[in-house]
Amino acid sequence: MNSSLKLIATSILTTLTLNYAVAGNGYGQGAGNGYGQGAGNGYGQGAGNGHGQGAGNGHGRGAGRHASSNSTTSICPSFSTTTPLTVEEVASLRFMREEEKLARDVYQAFAVKWQVQVFDNIMGSEQTHMDQLKCVFDAYQLPDSASTEVGRFNDANLQSLYQDLTTRGMTSLSEALQVGVLIEEVDIKDLNQALTVTQQPQMRLIYQNLLRGSYNHLRAFARNLERRGG
Repeated sequence: MNSSLKLIATSILTTLTLNYAVAGNGYGQGAGNGYGQGAGNGYGQGAGNGHGQGAGNGHGRGAGRHASSNSTTSICPSFSTTTPLTVEEVASLRFMREEEKLARDVYQAFAVKWQVQVFDNIMGSEQTHMDQLKCVFDAYQLPDSASTEVGRFNDANLQSLYQDLTTRGMTSLSEALQVGVLIEEVDIKDLNQALTVTQQPQMRLIYQNLLRGSYNHLRAFARNLERRGG
């Protein structure tokens, strides 16, 4: 990896350390929300927020294994659906479900291509994120916005982005890791935006869980980039 890439990776890690690796926020080593030392996994061993030991079920490498999970009951919070979701909340939910799918599908392609563990780990975490969002669809009896087909998206912009990012990441491992950084940075921005359009407690909890995971994923990709320059 050239010096500029190493500088980018080091800068990301420094920023994350300064802003997020503090006790009580769930981003540091052994933090209280189960996002502990295994930052590359996106979920800790004793996670109370749905990223625990069961997160690994069905997350092996290979096409088709990550298409969708039909068993989401164990990770779904108890929903109160007496107040219907707004149009903005539904639109945000539909987009975030597909965006998490984009991350999962891209990382699946990279895991097969490059045989690097970080893609396998984070791919599994992205499936868990998708499952958590599916809880909201099920609770409100909404049609799922995500296709069961790997690499297929209903949102035209996400479809184009998937093609572009996958093509870029197939050129080299460094490019694939940079794509991971980009995906997680965009995901963090979009999750923060999603939090501004809903006051539904369970939806906010899920978005906050996903946000913590995305910070962990970003840190993991940045560390891998830095390591390649060492």
